[in-house]
Amino acid sequence: MPPPTNTTMVDGNSMRPFADQNEVMDPKRNPLVIKVDVIIAVHNAELTIRETVKSAMYQEIPAHLLERKINLNHGGKEVNLVDKTDVGPRHEFSMVDLQFDVCVSCYNDASTDKSLAILHSLQNEYMQEEKSPSNEQNAGSEGHSSKSVIKTSLLVGTSKEGTSSRGAGFARNQAAKLRREHEQNQRNLNTDECNNIQQDNEMYHFLCILDSDDIMHPTRIAEQTFAMLSLAYQNNLHLCEKTLMGCQFDRIPYDSTWHYSQWANSLSNERLYLEKFRECTLIQPTWFLSAKWFERLGGYVEAPVSSGSSSEVDSQNPAKKTKSENEKDLDSAAICNDGHLTSSDNSSVD
Repeated sequence: MPPPTNTTMVDGNSMRPFADQNEVMDPKRNPLVIKVDVIIAVHNAELTIRETVKSAMYQEIPAHLLERKINLNHGGKEVNLVDKTDVGPRHEFSMVDLQFDVCVSCYNDASTDKSLAILHSLQNEYMQEEKSPSNEQNAGSEGHSSKSVIKTSLLVGTSKEGTSSRGAGFARNQAAKLRREHEQNQRNLNTDECNNIQQDNEMYHFLCILDSDDIMHPTRIAEQTFAMLSLAYQNNLHLCEKTLMGCQFDRIPYDSTWHYSQWANSLSNERLYLEKFRECTLIQPTWFLSAKWFERLGGYVEAPVSSGSSSEVDSQNPAKKTKSENEKDLDSAAICNDGHLTSSDNSSVD
């Protein structure tokens, strides 16, 4: 996928964030942590899953973004972004000042082929690389500076043996839980790794959707993160918290479904809104959104539970909410399993 150019956002006057006028963020002593979870639903993908995962694991910060500046302001427990029209103390961060914490989160949805075995094999490979003393040297071995390579971990979850597939919506919801489960396990074990778990900047925790038969452009995470952090404020809310962002894509082979690809890749910001009644204008495998917003929306609408398996599903989703509970805070917004974002109030979905 090429770098993102088509994004959805609300236009409006940016709001000046609340900030401690005497405190300025120092990126060297207290770097801003950016969490990104690459969400991959896996079902019988043995022919493609290895290349898909590798494309997400070896992401880079492109040269043109390495020294690009983002204006940041420190306000209490949060680091608030401000635009060029804001006044008051602020510190300019570059992309290399940010501390990326990326997890490729794969959930195996009852595959009957070798998908799960391949995922476990990849997990072992990356664990060995992490333990290797030459790991950091190898990071920049292919003509790239080590500071431009984003450190990434691989998390694998799977359904119980003998169960039936629940569909992509269910699998993506489960994949989105893997980081939290992993971090909770580390806390329970009281390992050294738990000391590195950052919780303060949950506003900067994003989900990056990827299909198990697609590959990512090597700079996608950095490009979409930069675009998110560069958004303005509206009504005291940073728009990255409620923005669904997409990007352009390439087809392999290049000329397959050329008419659809040309339409989707050439939409203006205005057409992104107007043509949503015709088709999903942001292609789902290019989605990038706030993890907090995803949770508030209730995640994907899942396929109905087949008879005889409700007890298993209930045990995996102990905190299920009723529709009315979700709508209380969300103006009836939801992410649907067919890839469409819907709402009874268009102003609540950006």
